Amino acid sequence: MLLFCFLSLFANTQEKDSLGRPINKTPASSVKSQNIDTDSNKFWLLTDKETKLAYAVLLFLFAIVVIEVWLIYKMKVDGDNAIKLLVTTLVLMSILFIIMTGYDDKVLAPSFGLFGTVLGYLFGRTQQTKQ
Repeated sequence: MLLFCFLSLFANTQEKDSLGRPINKTPASSVKSQNIDTDSNKFWLLTDKETKLAYAVLLFLFAIVVIEVWLIYKMKVDGDNAIKLLVTTLVLMSILFIIMTGYDDKVLAPSFGLFGTVLGYLFGRTQQTKQ
């Protein structure tokens, strides 16, 4: 899956403007009529910049999780604290991923609420000690 993500970065080599439309290299005098806003050529929902930022966040998440798992193994952290560390990292990176992919407030607000609920539950529960 990571290989597919990496290869898709280089799949579309045509230059695009800031709105994701292809840049026409022909002079304006030779173009008779051009419909710039055609939706037939548009097959990808994200611009190249958003796609690259999203993949960068995913690669950063993968690197951080690998480092965290290695540190948990080396430091022999108990299971409850290890889960808190990994889930917190996943939640924060998920929020960053949603922001980088360009979603609006209608998606961000409920996702922040859901992620906050998950973290609140995770940090709010206590481990009962046996006496």
